[in-house]
Amino acid sequence: MKTVALLLLAFFFAASAIAVDGGLAKKITLLRKIDAIKIPELKLQDEPLENALKTLSNMAESGSNSVNIVLMDADNKSRLTLNLKNVTLRQALNYVAQLSGLAVYVEDEAVFLRKPITENEGASRGGAKSR
Repeated sequence: MKTVALLLLAFFFAASAIAVDGGLAKKITLLRKIDAIKIPELKLQDEPLENALKTLSNMAESGSNSVNIVLMDADNKSRLTLNLKNVTLRQALNYVAQLSGLAVYVEDEAVFLRKPITENEGASRGGAKSR
């Protein structure tokens, strides 16, 4: 009887942990995906930030490997010039973010580029930063 009770208790805690870590598992899956997607070449010459992200999004699309990329700073008027070869999508996004004064945050289903989160904001958000 004790064995059954212990097994039920273990199952309950395992199920709770899976439910809580479901968001974390999605973030890890997305991080692995953006690390696996290779960008053979990216050339941008004085390109608006929005166009650069559209270009990256299109380059990243291949079957089930599409990635949602969201720009959270519509007022950002950065223009980008860069020439990258054989980088991962994560590396390319980090370069674009750095040149734009933004940061990359990975959530459950999307990669967000937005102004860096301050320490006070970060404590209440819990988003995983990609660096």
